[in-house]
Amino acid sequence: MIMDLKKFKQKNIHIIGISGLEGWAILDFFLTQGFRNITAHDFIRKAEFQRDFIKNHPGISLKETKEIISKLSIYRKRIKFFFEKNYLKDIDKADFIFAPQSWFLYKENRYLFKIKNKIPFFGIINIYFALASAKIIGVTGSYGKTTTSRLIYHIFKTSNKNTFYGGNDKKAVQCLSKIPRMGKNDFLILEISHRQLMSYKNLLLGPKSKPSSLTKTPFIAVILNISKNHLDEVESFKKYKELKKRILLFQKPKEFSILNYDDLSVRKFANQIKSKAIFFSKKRMLKEGVFFDKKSKYLKIKTKKKVINIIKKEELSFQAQSHLEDVLVAIAVSFLAKIKPKIIEKAIQSFSWPKNCLEHLGDIKGIKYYNNLASTTPESTEMAIKALLFGKKKDYKKKLILITGGEDKKSNYKKLSTLVKKNVKYLILFQDSVSKKIIKLFSKKERKLIKRVVSPKEAIKIAEDKSREGEIILISPSGAFFQSKYGNRKKFLKILSNS
Repeated sequence: MIMDLKKFKQKNIHIIGISGLEGWAILDFFLTQGFRNITAHDFIRKAEFQRDFIKNHPGISLKETKEIISKLSIYRKRIKFFFEKNYLKDIDKADFIFAPQSWFLYKENRYLFKIKNKIPFFGIINIYFALASAKIIGVTGSYGKTTTSRLIYHIFKTSNKNTFYGGNDKKAVQCLSKIPRMGKNDFLILEISHRQLMSYKNLLLGPKSKPSSLTKTPFIAVILNISKNHLDEVESFKKYKELKKRILLFQKPKEFSILNYDDLSVRKFANQIKSKAIFFSKKRMLKEGVFFDKKSKYLKIKTKKKVINIIKKEELSFQAQSHLEDVLVAIAVSFLAKIKPKIIEKAIQSFSWPKNCLEHLGDIKGIKYYNNLASTTPESTEMAIKALLFGKKKDYKKKLILITGGEDKKSNYKKLSTLVKKNVKYLILFQDSVSKKIIKLFSKKERKLIKRVVSPKEAIKIAEDKSREGEIILISPSGAFFQSKYGNRKKFLKILSNS
């Protein structure tokens, strides 16, 4: 451990949102480390804790949940818990406040805005960076973070490296409790969101800490891409780009940054940092870096001294081919960690792609159904459409029905709309802010090929009526909160089973 926890134990610590993924992990970590001066908060009713905990922890089994609830009853005898009407009681007395990355989105937390500049605020990422001795690999970007982080972790585990995983992945079980046994030769893979980068530079040193006072920076920092995303939370696209760049700024010359050469905003960062920049590209053959060679069809690593062929594109699964940038990044990270090319190739081929990531749900009456529910941006939906229309030998142009929607994050939908107009047979939209924004980009004549719906059942019914044998129905959100509003994979599968 980098930081001595003994001095920290005497402080008055308050933790927000303990039924949530991050809040619970932080509470459990401090208590297992022997902390007692802790106050835990959640604005739900005490009786709702188990229900909300299960909902917020999809990666934990029911058996594990019961064990945690049992553990909670023991914790209640040691520390203060404030629920519902008593939520945020005595928060002014805190020396430190630990909150989930999304705390500022809830109206119940309005009072926290008044004190956030008086009392230091931190999150789960701060703890990882301040306390973990392992080499940190931080992965950020506007889309593709989860898949890339999981693929890197899989390759490292396949190579038998002592590796840990945590951060922004909603289905991951946080590894805070394993921090005490992390060594300097181990690796910690962290998916890092823009919200987590908001508090990144403080690292338990107070709100006035200077960047130079950082205790730890990523051994390898990755920026996959930057698009107009989450602008409902950040005042401008410029500020959003600056947030993403923060993962690179405090790195040292012997550390590495992996940057997307095809994304101009990301490419420019290479001239503004101290770490060694490694580029990746799926469009260009690079002088140095990791790229897809269109002539040989190999995914390659090229250094000043040698060229290494890792794997042919045709040997990748359909999902891997559709997420080539994620694969290139994972290759780059693994190479820097001195993992052998044959092991990288083997691990890529054995990786189980996330279920909601351009997943083929099956064929019903000759119609192919694809689930891309992991998407929360127009860019991810664009990528899915292109993969299905142009990534297969058969021509599916004007043979795809798209079901999309979600809540707008002030994203740009012009490219998606143009792609849909030229290539999609029929567009089905829900009654939400993304749909309102998309429909404005279609003329009155073009809107004849659009239908607004209120439920997943209605969406699937219309999609089936409009499709023919051999065609595709794609479910791919283009904004936030689609699954919580309309249904997850399980719900859509149930609808399809009754078709």
